[in-house]
Parts: sequence; structure tokens; C-alpha cells
Amino acid sequence: PVAAFAGLAVTVVDRCFKRNYRAGRTVETLRLDDAELVVSRTLPDGPTKRWRCQPFWLRVAVERPYRPDSRLYLSSHGRRVAVGNFLTLQERLDLAEALDAALSRWRAGLTPAGHPT
Repeated sequence: PVAAFAGLAVTVVDRCFKRNYRAGRTVETLRLDDAELVVSRTLPDGPTKRWRCQPFWLRVAVERPYRPDSRLYLSSHGRRVAVGNFLTLQERLDLAEALDAALSRWRAGLTPAGHPT
């Protein structure tokens, strides 16, 4: 019975390592341009998902209370997407601060009519 349990343990650990390695190949990109913010997430098996929003209405928030698994959300018009799940809490907080600063600069560049200056 010991050999069977040892074999099962080795199999489980091997699958965990493979799953972790595969998840580590996920690529996430955030791009803010004159018209929109685009979040692109490319999964290891190939498909890319995109989430687009108009930056004026975008809100950035990190779940509180802050815990190691607190998520960073981008939300707009009733939709939200979690980004940076692979980052540490401090990295997510830093990203949220950088995104807020970039969005503030983007909004400051608008005229009252809503057109970029």
C-alpha cells in the first residue's frame, strides 16, 4: 500500500508542477491609447481574450481588506475584469496606482467637449 500512495503522491505533484508551469505562460497586456483601454489576455493554449473600455469611465480598485489574494479590478459600465492575478499584492497595488495616474493624465488631456487636446 505504501508504494501505491507514493506513486499517487508523485503523480499529483507532477500534475501540479505542469499546471503551474502552464499558468505561468499566460500573457496579459494593458494598453491605453487616445480612444480606449484594452486588456488582452493570451492563455497558454492560444486563445486571446480582449476587454475594451472608454478610459473616462474606467475605475480601478483593489479588493479590501488587503490580503495576498486581493484582486485588482478594472470596471466600467457594469462590467469588470480582474487583472494581474499572477502579481504579488504589492505589485497589484503599485499597478493600481500607476493606472490611476495614467487615467488622470488621460482625463486631464480632454477638453470640455470630450475631445483630446
